[in-house]
Amino acid sequence: MIKVLMIFLFLFPLMAQNPQIYSALANPIYNNAKNIAYLKGVSVFSNNTSEIDIYVRDVERVKKFGLEVEKTKKSQDIKKYLFDLRNLDKRSQFFYKKANKYFIIAMRKKDNRLFLDIVESGLIDAEKNKKRIMEYYHKNCDGMQVKGVIQEYLQEEERIRLEEEKRKKMRLTKKQIQEAKIKRIRRNDRLKKEALEKKLEEELIRKKLLIREQQMRELAN
Repeated sequence: MIKVLMIFLFLFPLMAQNPQIYSALANPIYNNAKNIAYLKGVSVFSNNTSEIDIYVRDVERVKKFGLEVEKTKKSQDIKKYLFDLRNLDKRSQFFYKKANKYFIIAMRKKDNRLFLDIVESGLIDAEKNKKRIMEYYHKNCDGMQVKGVIQEYLQEEERIRLEEEKRKKMRLTKKQIQEAKIKRIRRNDRLKKEALEKKLEEELIRKKLLIREQQMRELAN
């Protein structure tokens, strides 16, 4: 809990609104600083904690500078701001590349803790690797407590499962209704047939009685 609180306090200054200047380059840097800070709690990045601290502090510093530049709009400061952003972008690539490298290693070695840490760090393209992530999770990590993107994917899978189950029930209900309708039609046809056969039989008996009565009268004469 203390560790989570410290990271939150560490990142609090980064939660302010991003400068709009060079936002296409700047926003990914600012928005993902928390993901790089998350790596401090990942074992394979234990030798990079100082580097992570310096990087996140530099992101905070450049962001404050960007907000000032946005107000002053001095040409020289704008150029320096762009230079700083490009420098941060290059440094961030080290963490992205290392995270993606350990994502592969974790799956190969079946290191579930490392796998979950890397996925939850947000430094790999989860949508691009969604199939691999969920296949590995269900084979190796099922039952482990998860959060973030894996939790979202599990909720999505459950929603799809429930929808399919609902559609299956609807298909079954429709089939049952159709079968009941067919059964009712066949029953009505059978009853009509039995009624017709009974009517014909009664008519035949009536005709036989009339013939017999006529024959009796003829004999009596």
